[in-house]
Amino acid sequence: MTLQDIVNLISENGGSICGFIVVLSLFVEVSPIKVNPWSSIAKFIGKIFSAYTSERIDAIESRMIKNEELHNESLHSLIESLENVNNNMIVMNKAIQTIGDKQEFTEAMTSRYRIIRGADELRNGQELSDEHIEQLGEDIETYDTYCKNHPNYKNHKGQVSKKLILDYEQERLKNKN
Repeated sequence: MTLQDIVNLISENGGSICGFIVVLSLFVEVSPIKVNPWSSIAKFIGKIFSAYTSERIDAIESRMIKNEELHNESLHSLIESLENVNNNMIVMNKAIQTIGDKQEFTEAMTSRYRIIRGADELRNGQELSDEHIEQLGEDIETYDTYCKNHPNYKNHKGQVSKKLILDYEQERLKNKN
């Protein structure tokens, strides 16, 4: 059947539109429109829950971002504090080292003083006790160690006195045996 035949068929039926639709439906398949009220209700309820859930998710994300920012600020602050503590420890270590160096120097100077004083007592003919000789031996060791560890220190003072004390100790040990 051609298009001309269809037009003639409609004309013979008095141009009835119903006839045209009937004839047209023979050639064109129209899919039915399915309307399911339950799916429409479910979509509507889904949108309501989805909106609430979406708001909750947005609120949670917002809090997470704020918490992350606070965490980053806290972490940055902690790092700065640790750097300050580290810098303070470096300064304190230098100060402690300086105090230690001064203490070591003071001890060496005190030992040198006792060495020279002990030698003066020997030159003046005084007998030295065993304890005094032992102390002078420790002083000589302390002074020599300081001089060895500090090669730039001028240690010419006390050398003659040190030799006099060591010779006296050797002589005393000979006489005891």
